[in-house]
Amino acid sequence: MDLIREMVNVIEQDRPKTFNLLIPRDSKLKKLYKLVAAGGFLDDVSAARQLYQSDPGDKRFIMLKGSLINKLSELILATNHSELNRRNYTRIKFQCERQMTIARKLLYVNVYHNAERIARRVLKKARKYHLVEVELECFLTLRKVNYLKGFTGEVEKHQQAVSELIGQVRVLDVSKGLVQVVLSETKFIRSQRHELVTKCEKHMEALRAYHEQYESPFLRLYFLRIALVAAHQRNDFEEWGRVLELLKVHLREYAHLETEHVMLEVNVSTLKYFIATARLNQARPVLKKLLKSTSFEAFNRFEVLVEEFQLLMHQGAYREALKLLETVHEEPRFQELDKMDRAAWAIRSAYLFVISHMTGEPMKVPGFDFKKLHKFYHDCAPVSKDKTGYNLQFVVVRVILLRLKNTLEYDNEANNLKVYYQRYIKGDALPRTRAFYQCFVRLVKERFEEKAFYRERDQLIKGLTDHNDHLEYNELIRFELLTLLMEKLTRTRKE
Repeated sequence: MDLIREMVNVIEQDRPKTFNLLIPRDSKLKKLYKLVAAGGFLDDVSAARQLYQSDPGDKRFIMLKGSLINKLSELILATNHSELNRRNYTRIKFQCERQMTIARKLLYVNVYHNAERIARRVLKKARKYHLVEVELECFLTLRKVNYLKGFTGEVEKHQQAVSELIGQVRVLDVSKGLVQVVLSETKFIRSQRHELVTKCEKHMEALRAYHEQYESPFLRLYFLRIALVAAHQRNDFEEWGRVLELLKVHLREYAHLETEHVMLEVNVSTLKYFIATARLNQARPVLKKLLKSTSFEAFNRFEVLVEEFQLLMHQGAYREALKLLETVHEEPRFQELDKMDRAAWAIRSAYLFVISHMTGEPMKVPGFDFKKLHKFYHDCAPVSKDKTGYNLQFVVVRVILLRLKNTLEYDNEANNLKVYYQRYIKGDALPRTRAFYQCFVRLVKERFEEKAFYRERDQLIKGLTDHNDHLEYNELIRFELLTLLMEKLTRTRKE
């Protein structure tokens, strides 16, 4: 049923004109389609019961599902999806590939005159939109056409073009792979790591070399996407803003490069940039655009809500953050998220819980139960490798939770925190994280003693003077504010 649900979601964005021909009104196909399109969680058991008053093993139901999948597959081939996808290179590439399939089928029966015309027409379009893979397919077809004609000179000329294009295709494929490797490394982290910056710089150097070999707007796009990650990882705001602008200029110049994935990437990075530079009012319009262009069905809405939660926390809009958490946990697809994603949401819930208690306005937060801390620890285990990101957030909130519970073993925890600092924070964390963490370790060592708290608070604020105009990526709540809220921990401490 998951496959049908995803296919229905794609088709609902842009129903082809052939929809009613393939899925007739008042048919069982249409009834199953409508059940899936209505949203909510629909499994085989409930669908079979509603349609046939039977169980999922009923042969009629199995055949109906298979038939619907076949019809939806045909419809997906006819869809353009979003307005953006009606004008970018993916649509053009699909059109070209369909035409080249026809040309190849003609060649199978040695009918080469129309195959040649199709290949030349497609070649012209492929060059216009820098579609090297399609261009290669065109020359392979033209090479075959001319061998059938017996034109040796033309065959040799097309063979030379094929050899050159194979090299370009390889370079573009490797380059795309470099981007995907970098982006995959950032998917489940909230840290900013020197190691990833080094990897980005190495890949950018490779892309520069490739660009010297071949001129392609795709290579430039890949380079800028990696440069964007590198600037974010360094928290280099000048470079980050510059690369964002270069990317937007490049996409205006080559509008056919705008895909939903690329624009999501650019807009999410823009949103992160405004949050990191504390331009929260400028972040709102970008967030609105992202909410409009994403959905839970495609799972990209969760990525956007992560940043909206961050924005609300920095604005002190804790009630709004609570509503957002409720929306996330009520969404059926939340359970389908990767375990690392769910762990990160558990940490956000825990922070909102402790902040609500430290501000004197306790909340019941979905996704967190103060009476079941061991479950919380277990749920957060998947983020353990993100040492200066999500795992650091977990380490800090865990200590605060134990303090609220009055079960904190101060000496033991202080030693553990010191070891964590030496291993992971000292050499890899950015300045704000380092300063806050050192302050936090001392507070635990001093058992949140009131005089020590005020001394450490003032020292932290003074120490962050040169870094208070921005935020770091792992700051779920501004470090200065989190420290100020910890005053509540000194007042409630049991002697």
